[in-house]
Amino acid sequence: MLLLSLLAYTSVSGMKGVEVGISFVLFEADVIAGKTFAALGTFFLIMVGIMLFGTQFSVFGSTSRMLAENLVILSPSKFRIKNLSKYFFIFLWMQIIGGIVIFLIGFDEPLALVVTGAVLNAFSMFVYSGLILRLNNTHLQRAVRPSLVRNIGILFAFLFYGGFSIYTIAINVQRFI
Repeated sequence: MLLLSLLAYTSVSGMKGVEVGISFVLFEADVIAGKTFAALGTFFLIMVGIMLFGTQFSVFGSTSRMLAENLVILSPSKFRIKNLSKYFFIFLWMQIIGGIVIFLIGFDEPLALVVTGAVLNAFSMFVYSGLILRLNNTHLQRAVRPSLVRNIGILFAFLFYGGFSIYTIAINVQRFI
């Protein structure tokens, strides 16, 4: 990420039109092609596409797997483990369709998508760390409960993610009002 950011900064920083949308990648490919040779610009675009696809593919796969597993763990009598692959594909396609809907309604600004993703991730970590803190200290036997230092660490994460989520949501809500 640092090298890609450095490449973007050195190649297209200050150019007109790079501040909106994902067009900076196209400008970057043009600059690379102009300073080296045309095929390298095309190769850059192909590599960016592969990297973005690979990243999104792994995120969708991981979250679908976790959601499917948690569904089975949450209610094993209703959601059988033998159907785990079906649940995985249901969650996978729900995410894919959700992404398509987001783009169809016109939400395609990269910075807004990154901020939205960061807020959603922070909020999920906020909920997750709160649940972990509660479960560790109420459902585990005393002998295997986390120490005070670990509980303080999880509490700090809970407060940090919660504060970050509330702060970012408040700033963005003010922008739309």
